[in-house]
Amino acid sequence: MPYLISAWIAACVRDTITVYKRYTPSGSMFSFNNYTHKNKELALVYDIGGGSVGGALVLLKRGSTPDILYTTRKSMPFEEKKDPAQLISTVKRGLTRVGKNLQKEGLQNYTGTRGGDSAIDGIYCIFGSPWFISHTQTVSRSFEKSHEIKEGYLDQLVQEAHTDFHEDALKEYNDSIEEELTLLEKHVMQVKLNKYKTNTPAGKHARDVQLSIVFSVIPKQVKRDIQTVITQRFNTDHFHWHSFSLSAYSVLRNTFSSIELTDFLFMDISGELTDVLLVRDDVLVQSASFPTGANHLIRALADSRGIQTKEAASRINALTAGDLHPDEADEMTDALINITNRWQTQFQDSVKELFDEITLPNHLFYISANNTGPVFAKIMENTVVSEHDLQNDTLENVLINEKLLAQYRDYTQKSTRKDAFLDIGTIFANTIPEKSKWHFLSE
Repeated sequence: MPYLISAWIAACVRDTITVYKRYTPSGSMFSFNNYTHKNKELALVYDIGGGSVGGALVLLKRGSTPDILYTTRKSMPFEEKKDPAQLISTVKRGLTRVGKNLQKEGLQNYTGTRGGDSAIDGIYCIFGSPWFISHTQTVSRSFEKSHEIKEGYLDQLVQEAHTDFHEDALKEYNDSIEEELTLLEKHVMQVKLNKYKTNTPAGKHARDVQLSIVFSVIPKQVKRDIQTVITQRFNTDHFHWHSFSLSAYSVLRNTFSSIELTDFLFMDISGELTDVLLVRDDVLVQSASFPTGANHLIRALADSRGIQTKEAASRINALTAGDLHPDEADEMTDALINITNRWQTQFQDSVKELFDEITLPNHLFYISANNTGPVFAKIMENTVVSEHDLQNDTLENVLINEKLLAQYRDYTQKSTRKDAFLDIGTIFANTIPEKSKWHFLSE
């Protein structure tokens, strides 16, 4: 899955694609975060990526549509050199600026006080690339006779798998990446009894049990530094830690449940990286990453026009906002498509790595940073994704934007800056506690 920071730096030097496949130990596993929330919760949602830091003040409403009260985002400099220490320092500065805006402009307007720390019920930190690595593990157990599957037994399987993960995969990561890692999240994605999916396995009888669980890890120092920066302004210990890939996976499954979306691709085009994730039979099974993201588009435009990256970003913003004359917009779009050969090639290669002799799903969902989504929509129209067969006849490309997510969250003020990444984080946070701890299992 997504690179950790030092691996990302190395990949940028090598200009390579990394594929993370499902890790299936001989042991077992399952797990969840045991949240207990009230029906309404005033919370902060942070989106922490490699190209920017975003924050939102939100009112979560269990069983209803959440309200987004205020958003803010701080972009990082378009630096070619990606020094890990420098990047972490830049993120911390971005968090400080975002926290200041959330406190003085968000909370002050909502609570009527400048601080309002005591009003915050929870803080949700959603990490994008390059801050985490994820692993999906599938655990199977068979018995001679059918017997009752108790919750305690499932918990035991999860704990065993957690131990296996730490002893094997986590040790391998620590040895190769040379960073001390800590668990970011662990979540059940699917349970099958006698090869059939179920959302309520406890108490049922079966001969075969299968659990699919995802683990995500993050450098311990990064997590500690980010929590320190946030708590300097918001004095709370009610933190919830998650990956953007799992958040988006969960939101997409729930959002498009009406079309029985069990197999699909999800692509996160962040500032410096692009992650391509494969979902099969409702399970996030593997992904590929390559070190070319939305910022590459801006740099390429700047180089081709002989302008600064700030001006190039401004022109792309004008294009996506519809502020350019139609002729100028068409000319600029064509130019952007022509200068993105590198991204297109790496995307095609990553798909080939993921789908070696496998049928390609028919839905590709993607989200892009820095207002480049409409540009990548045009690029995708001109990109041959794969020579592999499709499940049906066509591949449907769906850009995840504010319009697509509009019915799943409300902005209380029309003037509030809409942000699809924070939308996903908010929608995800709003559904976490649901009726049971099996909150990744669709109803």
